[in-house]
Amino acid sequence: MSTVTLPPDPAPGPPQAAWPRSLPPWQFEVTARDIRRFRQAIGDPGDETLAPPLFCQVMAYRDAEPADLPPDGSPLELRAALEGARTVGGASDWLIHRRVRAGERIEVRVTQHGATRKLGRQGPLDLVEVETHFVDVSGALVARERATYLQRAPA
Repeated sequence: MSTVTLPPDPAPGPPQAAWPRSLPPWQFEVTARDIRRFRQAIGDPGDETLAPPLFCQVMAYRDAEPADLPPDGSPLELRAALEGARTVGGASDWLIHRRVRAGERIEVRVTQHGATRKLGRQGPLDLVEVETHFVDVSGALVARERATYLQRAPA
């Protein structure tokens, strides 16, 4: 497994100071095994050469060694230019142009668009807006996810 290198965090400041922030794109080689395992996990006995519509979620995060992850175990792709910890998924909106097939190489492009600070029941939260594009080798958009992640902000 290779080490994941991300650009340095922008200088600390107000939540909107460092946005948008695009991460270096990466490639994902889709295999029949990947599709089969995803189908098994969701209880779908379908064809292992054609991925279910939300299979792209599997490609949204790179492999990383546990030691390379933040202390709370959040994916590196969700690391934002904010102080805080304990990131969890919030809302997610998908636009699927077509389904992925085994043997395809998909490029994953992630952009963090901004953050909004809100007061939660247990203190301040940062809502981080992330958009992920999944593009095939011809440059065509396969799918797009717009998601909001919640991160506990410093009190």
